[in-house]
Amino acid sequence: MQSTSLAGVPMNCINWLALGAVVYGAMDKRNALKVLGLKEQINADMLQPLINRGLSQRQIAEELEVSQSLIRNICKKLGIKTKRGRKQ
Repeated sequence: MQSTSLAGVPMNCINWLALGAVVYGAMDKRNALKVLGLKEQINADMLQPLINRGLSQRQIAEELEVSQSLIRNICKKLGIKTKRGRKQ
């Protein structure tokens, strides 16, 4: 595994750089990670409140600003059931 990022920053420092951008800059967490070429990890703790609100996978994807296929794959991997969307 490579020990530095493409920008030459040690991999164990990237999260600290993102945190610094959020704390000391006017940047939200998602954008700070994006600048560093990283993505926010989506887990069951993030999905469960949205599922409890009765949102479909499409609506969850829109809320989290990710693709519907990513939400579908995560739900499948974690064994999470969501509300079925409307069939056409």
